Amino acid sequence: MHILTLALVLAAPACGISLIPQATRGVTYTPLLQVARTCSPATVFRVRKSSTLNTRAAGARYQPIKPQIGAWVVTKTSSTIPVKELSTLFTWRWEVFDPKVWDLQTGQFGAWLPIRVGQP
Repeated sequence: MHILTLALVLAAPACGISLIPQATRGVTYTPLLQVARTCSPATVFRVRKSSTLNTRAAGARYQPIKPQIGAWVVTKTSSTIPVKELSTLFTWRWEVFDPKVWDLQTGQFGAWLPIRVGQP
């Protein structure tokens, strides 16, 4: 019975967040950040926008987020992203923080990864 339970857990769809481009206007688009149905209601994702072209002096990508905020929070039912921040240039990407990924640059767990485009 334990093997069956383990098999069901391993076969369960992963919880994640995806980006679905909505309105496109010239060089910008408005994303819909959607949390997968398989996620629990308590699941919280930390997200940010990051430039794919511009970098800071130290080589890190530029993020238009105030240091005291760090990232916005997205759940199944809410988001702290201000409406005016949703308009996104095509040269920017949306990223999600994954605390389980090893970051080679920092030598610590936790890395910013691009949000998958498409349905969760």
